[in-house]
Amino acid sequence: MGKKDIELSIYKFDNDLKDLVKKVGHSPILRSSGDEYIKPLIEWTDDFDINVRELDGQNKALVNKINELVYSLRGFSHQIRVYTILNELKDLIATNFLNEETAMKRYEYHIYEMHKKKHNKLSKKVEKIVNKYSLDDIETIEKMTVFLKDWLTKHLTDEDKEMGKYLNSKGVT
Repeated sequence: MGKKDIELSIYKFDNDLKDLVKKVGHSPILRSSGDEYIKPLIEWTDDFDINVRELDGQNKALVNKINELVYSLRGFSHQIRVYTILNELKDLIATNFLNEETAMKRYEYHIYEMHKKKHNKLSKKVEKIVNKYSLDDIETIEKMTVFLKDWLTKHLTDEDKEMGKYLNSKGVT
């Protein structure tokens, strides 16, 4: 199997997963080894909604990408795919943070600097992990997925929820 075949396989896997998520409205139940099934690491709930469509869509994409990473770590994808997902996750985080920060700055969110510092701290941590990733360091990536789940759920329900209320009060939906 050549490089082109691997890239084609990765592309097909990614498209198949995206199609499945579109059909069922959420990430699939993940299958671990054997007949045992597990749920996604993060289930999107209404508690995560900040009532800003664009940002909610990006946050849902982050949740789906974290779940996709977990799925890949369970052995259903080649390790090259794990690396690809890590980079996609890093890019999604950067895009989401940039869009949030642009909105906060535009509408003069009073705790913009504090919120931005939290974004910067997470971005640096993810960047460091992605840069250190090696094909045999699955344990570090598994720990990162749990960390990201905990960080994202707290950030969405606390900081982003407050930011959403503020943006809503300025007419942003």
